[in-house]
Amino acid sequence: MKRSILALPILSLIALACAAQDLPAPPKPADDGLNLADAMKFIQDSVASIGPVNYVVYVQLDVNGAIRSGKISVEGEESNVRVRVQDCRMDYHSWLTNDGRVIQDEYVGFSMKDVRQVTVKTLDQTVREENAEQPGLTFRVEPPVFVISVKKSDPTAHPPYIPLFDESLANRIAKALLHAADLCGGGNKGPL
Repeated sequence: MKRSILALPILSLIALACAAQDLPAPPKPADDGLNLADAMKFIQDSVASIGPVNYVVYVQLDVNGAIRSGKISVEGEESNVRVRVQDCRMDYHSWLTNDGRVIQDEYVGFSMKDVRQVTVKTLDQTVREENAEQPGLTFRVEPPVFVISVKKSDPTAHPPYIPLFDESLANRIAKALLHAADLCGGGNKGPL
């Protein structure tokens, strides 16, 4: 009995001593980047800030040794960029001229839920890939233009392109698009 009377105060002192010790702070949660609203705002503001993109495409076609060449002056702009966080959507107006002739004047939009891949390539590379079945056709774009390509879940859908001069900004926008797609349930969800 005497032992239990002595043990109780000793256990109480040990418990108080343990409670008084400074415990290490819990680990910080992993930084998963921007929340959806911030990512979408960054995308909207960044794409809207690009402005007109003017460039010249030099084309050369070699058909059995007969070389034909030409150049095309292109001007394009993505404007009226709007994002809607509540339904994970991006819409914008795309305008493109080819030697002064309007060839595209339309609203483009897509749901982040449908995004499967976002890439940044040079316009040279993009045009070469799209025309790979024509081996004698070569292209050169001046000044260099980078293109953000958004591939959607429908493999037959032509991907939206966002052209710009700044490769660093193109990569940042692409990263934000992928992040927003992941937060919205899109992204490349390969087999487990």
